[in-house]
Amino acid sequence: MGVVDHPFLAKLNGDGSYDPTFGSAGVQIMTAIHSQGISELFILPGGQILMSGQASNGVGTDMLIARLHADGSFDTGFGTEGVTRTLIGSPAGWESGGALALAADGNYIMTGVTGTSFAGTSTQVLLKYLSGNLAGMAEGNSPPVHFHPNPTSGQLWVSAPGALRSLGLHIVDLDGRSVGNVNPNGDGSVQLPASLQPGTYFISSTDHARFPPQRIVLMP
Repeated sequence: MGVVDHPFLAKLNGDGSYDPTFGSAGVQIMTAIHSQGISELFILPGGQILMSGQASNGVGTDMLIARLHADGSFDTGFGTEGVTRTLIGSPAGWESGGALALAADGNYIMTGVTGTSFAGTSTQVLLKYLSGNLAGMAEGNSPPVHFHPNPTSGQLWVSAPGALRSLGLHIVDLDGRSVGNVNPNGDGSVQLPASLQPGTYFISSTDHARFPPQRIVLMP
């Protein structure tokens, strides 16, 4: 009988113990991904996990990008049951996903490599995947939440149903790094952290379905 390997993720507390809220007792074994491993992890605004790597297709490997919820379960709203495989060259070749980044429009950028065989030459590639959580909205559709004025000098107003105004807001930069958290005031105003430098940011909440990420520009 052959041996099938599966990659796994583990989440540890600050003292080194396993976090029981993640996967099964702190460990998520990804049985949907056969025989290969993970190249990179990226924590998205709101706590979801984006990961890249490679997965066996039986004769070679495919590039892989997958999205998981913060508890380690696959996000079935992304790809096929949370996983997207990409094959550019020969099925018998070696292909692998690499570095990950969050694009300015809310989609995902992944580097990759494609080769004609495991021992042959390889080519670097750059791929872009739709996230389903775009900062922009299709023409003719109005987002349930938006900020004004935008660009802003530091203070924003939230145009949203009253129930959404109580949601905590998370701010990230264009590299996906967290740069602060804010809470709207009762009148719908939001004061951005004084530590923010002029530039472009995304504001989101944990409720992406009703409050999708919004792009804002902070002026000097």
